[in-house]
Amino acid sequence: MAVLLQVKDNEHFSAVDEVTDPALVPGKMYLNLYKNIPHHDLELLFRNLKISMNLRDRLMLAVPAFGAAVPLVLKVIPSVGLLVGAIALFVFGWELSGDFAIVDSNEKAVYALLTALLSISLALGGFAASQYWKYKGRRLEFLKKVADVLFFKSLDVGKGVLNALIDSAEEKECKEMMLAFHVLLVNQGPMSKQVVDDAAEQWLQQAFGANVDFDVAKALENLAAIRGSDDTGDASIVTRGYGEVYSAVTIE
Repeated sequence: MAVLLQVKDNEHFSAVDEVTDPALVPGKMYLNLYKNIPHHDLELLFRNLKISMNLRDRLMLAVPAFGAAVPLVLKVIPSVGLLVGAIALFVFGWELSGDFAIVDSNEKAVYALLTALLSISLALGGFAASQYWKYKGRRLEFLKKVADVLFFKSLDVGKGVLNALIDSAEEKECKEMMLAFHVLLVNQGPMSKQVVDDAAEQWLQQAFGANVDFDVAKALENLAAIRGSDDTGDASIVTRGYGEVYSAVTIE
């Protein structure tokens, strides 16, 4: 997958009053080459990608959290009731009136209050921490996915992409030429373009199980352009005879 991305110039961002993403330079062109990118991950190839959760991911976090919160709330309700009652008793007194003053003459009552407060804090704090780490783990999973695509599946950047594409095209043409020459050589006789094309496609199907539309015209044209000297003078490794038939010279 080759990605060519050109950012609009400064005039565009000034006109629309947008803040330029720091990952993108106005007017700059970005060229990247990747391998084995699934279709549903194509959006990860953009440089100004921002990680966010969709509705499905949010529900996967919210629904289990809600299910775990209900029994937790039912469990801490008695402690909450004790805490509220103790605060009301110590602040307002038995008549729930008077000055705001905490009665601390009974130490056991203070201990019960602290125990209730500690149990509530541990329960709610543990639940909040558990949900936070689940969210962080989910976010790290997304970030790792982006890193795998952008770094571990990156083949080349910039001018190197052009070199890689040219090398790949040259390699493919060489393979086409060698396959066409092989078909002509093993046949040991003149063959038409269609016969060479059918024989090459059949060989690819038998060898690799691939249904390929072989570019026989380009392969034969490139082979005919390779010339050298033999006993009779200038010659080509593939000759074209009357009626658009081709034949290959022997290896010797």
